[in-house]
Amino acid sequence: MAPPGVRNREPLACVVVRGGGVAGLADAVHRLAPPLSGPAVVLARLCQPTPASAAVVHEVVDLLIEAGCVEVSVGSALLAYDRDRGHQSVYDLAQLAGLRGRTERGRAYDLVDLGAELVEAPVPQTAVLHGRPVSSVWTHTATRVVVGRAVTDLVDGYAGCLATLLGAAQEVAGAEGADVAVDLLTHLPPTFVVVDALRPSVGADGARLPDPVDSGILVVGTDALVADSALAALLGVDRSASRLTQRAVERLGSPAGVVDGELSAVVGARSAHPLARATARQVASDPRWERMLSAAIGGPDPQAAPADPVLGTIRGLLTPLVAAADDAVGQTALTAVLGAAAGLQLGTQAWSTGYDKGAVEHREAPLGFDPAAYPGGDYDTLPEFFAPFDALLDALPTNAEGMRWRLVDAATVFEMGRELAADFDEFVARVDVAAGISLMADYLGGRRVAVPGGDDREGGPATGRTRQAERNLYLPQPNYLAWWGGQPIDVCKIELVERQPDWHRLTWRTINSPNGSATYDDGSLTFTRAGAGPDARTRVVVRGRQLVQPAARVGGGRSGRGARGPEPVARGGLPALLHDDVRQPRGVLRGARVPDRTTACRPHRTAADPCGGSAARTGQGLAQRRRARGPPVRGRPPGRDRRPAGFPARPGLPVKIAVTGATGLVGGQVVRAALAAGHDVRAITRDASRDQTLRIGAHQVERVAAALTDRAALAAAVAGCDALVHCAAVYAFGAARADEMARVNADGTGTVLEAAADAGVERAVVTSSSVTCGSSSTPRARSETDHLGAEPVPAYYASKVAQEEVALETAERRGIPVVVALPTVILGGPFTRLAPSNAIVLRYLLDPTRSTYAGGCNVVDARDVGAGHLTLLERGVPGERYLLGGEDLSWRMLHSIVADLAGLPGPFAEMPAGSAWAASAAAELWARVTGTEPLSTRDEAQTVGRYYWYTSAKAHQLGYAAQPARAAVASSLAWLAISADLPRWAREGLRLHAEVRAARPLVPAPLADEASAPAPVRTRPPRSRPGSLRRPR
Repeated sequence: MAPPGVRNREPLACVVVRGGGVAGLADAVHRLAPPLSGPAVVLARLCQPTPASAAVVHEVVDLLIEAGCVEVSVGSALLAYDRDRGHQSVYDLAQLAGLRGRTERGRAYDLVDLGAELVEAPVPQTAVLHGRPVSSVWTHTATRVVVGRAVTDLVDGYAGCLATLLGAAQEVAGAEGADVAVDLLTHLPPTFVVVDALRPSVGADGARLPDPVDSGILVVGTDALVADSALAALLGVDRSASRLTQRAVERLGSPAGVVDGELSAVVGARSAHPLARATARQVASDPRWERMLSAAIGGPDPQAAPADPVLGTIRGLLTPLVAAADDAVGQTALTAVLGAAAGLQLGTQAWSTGYDKGAVEHREAPLGFDPAAYPGGDYDTLPEFFAPFDALLDALPTNAEGMRWRLVDAATVFEMGRELAADFDEFVARVDVAAGISLMADYLGGRRVAVPGGDDREGGPATGRTRQAERNLYLPQPNYLAWWGGQPIDVCKIELVERQPDWHRLTWRTINSPNGSATYDDGSLTFTRAGAGPDARTRVVVRGRQLVQPAARVGGGRSGRGARGPEPVARGGLPALLHDDVRQPRGVLRGARVPDRTTACRPHRTAADPCGGSAARTGQGLAQRRRARGPPVRGRPPGRDRRPAGFPARPGLPVKIAVTGATGLVGGQVVRAALAAGHDVRAITRDASRDQTLRIGAHQVERVAAALTDRAALAAAVAGCDALVHCAAVYAFGAARADEMARVNADGTGTVLEAAADAGVERAVVTSSSVTCGSSSTPRARSETDHLGAEPVPAYYASKVAQEEVALETAERRGIPVVVALPTVILGGPFTRLAPSNAIVLRYLLDPTRSTYAGGCNVVDARDVGAGHLTLLERGVPGERYLLGGEDLSWRMLHSIVADLAGLPGPFAEMPAGSAWAASAAAELWARVTGTEPLSTRDEAQTVGRYYWYTSAKAHQLGYAAQPARAAVASSLAWLAISADLPRWAREGLRLHAEVRAARPLVPAPLADEASAPAPVRTRPPRSRPGSLRRPR
């Protein structure tokens, strides 16, 4: 506004008409003098139960016709808001609003569905609407008018013209409505707007619970942002309460223009308490929760389809609370309920951020800056800008995780590289380095645009330099900040793409962070040719400099432009793009191990303590207390540190190893690993046989029969052997075999070790199970220091706990060094009898519903477990337990991999624990009737919802390594495909992936070739439903 006495030179942008009703509309439009000609379209608010007044819409139609508009259409589009409330037709909504194609003066107009005919939005590639459909009628009509309704809103404070303008475009999945509204306002603006405030609907949520007050006001303007700002003043709220207005001001600046008229608040105007609005906005930060909240307040609307029972129940709870929020008591009650819902939404979002990232919605965002504002030299010199960091990293050593890093001025400078078994030319033909950032871990979305210039193409179409600009959004870093409301990392970058015959590289530099979440996020991604011919490989290297600002990201609000937090804090040396507690399903680094967040501060390992100070924390429980009282172990004088025994004493010297359970899944792989290492093997089996040898692959192995209860026979069986690997056990679920498991698994282990001590065996490895480390109700990895707690304990678990105690007690008493192996869920072959672990895969193949369930497990390939036993035999610390695991997966993740490799659909619904228990009970009953083994048991069903996740970091220090879970599943499927356990009808329904057919060398019979090509790999799994768990990479 100009000072008193000075004429304001800004143009008139808005007129507030008080007291004149619809009669004052024409005069206000004439004063604004918008250009009116040709066909006209009126985009009116039709949302029930508070549409724009038919009298106001008809007055606008009459005015347009009188101004010479030859054809006038009135309509809107059916939005998610309308569909969620049970409406199915724009024309029905128009009828409910009193719009029937003719004004009170008898002038005709057309009713149109603006969503029926669509065209590509005429916007630049930097806009969120680029490539998206918008209304053809709105785009091609010369005169465009918006008629909104003055209403309060629980989430946005108020709604006016900008909210109505959203009806001109289709909803963009992953994009905020505010960004869509700004694009429409910028590139497809209305000629003029009208806000029907004759009887504004007020209250905590006047948009859904009509509570009109008489005011006789109309707001007319040529700028929708100015009109909505005036409306906010009339309703007594801050204009930034609306996300739409706030974003428009952030991106376009405060609007210019004069508002003519009094802006004092309407008598009786009231809205939701700011705290209630803030908690409601937190709930609405997830689009799915926002839609549920919107549909659950008020209603049912006239002529709407009935709500489902769940929504009806929520509506019955929430609507009275919103309606009663007119005093302090009512506002407190509403805020408390919304706060509980916000906490639940925050927890759900944080859970997804850490453990179910596929459930986090992909984001669409505008570029956020003008790439032309940066000269070409800024793009072309990016390699020189990053060269000092390249030199720094080249001088650093690579750690055990294949990573280099250090802190520089509080920023993390890092490198992570991997070599992929892929030909370079084929790789770059499928993976564009220009899109490389979108392949990285925790990537949420954003926008990438090409910038003219820089493409020299001197070497032909496969070479050259290309400029581009990009905006990237990532999950909060570190991920656990999501539990405190941490916002995504949001950075805008300029980039240079270079392509040469033997390398492709993307280099980027951060220019700003719209939400103040990062100071630096600079880096490079390089694909390099490595090797040639059959050994051709591609090396992928990510380098970066990162400095994020956690404090700037905590809180529910969105930072404005240039928002800065307190002094930046380093992330402890871990790169945000690669840091990930649960490895990602997407990205060229899929399957790469990510270093533990404490890598940089682990204690220095010494020869006396190879575990870096962990020896004092291991070996807890009953067995350790008994060992403390026992005599010293033979060959280890009292007081000597417990270093790995280095067995055999001279590396490379063959030894003779006795293996119990050699015909089983684990024992067979232990035999293979020992033979591959050049050792002699004696197989100890339960049943006598005419054959004195056992065929293991291409080898004939000495075979001796001995029962686990016959100590003398076992002593004779292991006589002359240097070492023992005890794998024999009963692996079953159900009370029917509880006594057998206690007798064989616990008592049998004691007998075997007694016999080994009698025979002078120098060292032993006992196969227990990871279940003795317990499970968690939340997805966290447990270690060897953990034990069974209050979770369900099936008989098999109890027998394994007893086995460990017996093994370690016998070892102390008899002086035989014993190492305990704790394998996780073992998949693969060979097997002669279906074990419960491989039955997990079989159950999904036979399940017609393709269902999954909550919880998860750690999956490992049987071949890795066999090799791991040999590693423990040679280098394990006597008296210690070592987890031999692979990859932590949710059950949905595991079933998704099975489905992908078997060419089957799903998984679909998540089976509740009660249903799983009932299905298992039915399976046990059927097995009892048919005399077969049950495919699942009630003991197993008790574990649904628990996370059997484990870390094998302790074994990794000895050299243990495991393949990705996908390889283990492929091996299991290869065996099941030739197993009698898989019925013919199920086998014929499989469309085995090439990875399964590649496992043919592992099986004794060929797999049937598919008549058709295998189903393509889903490089990015389908988005899971809300509340479900997502499969990993």
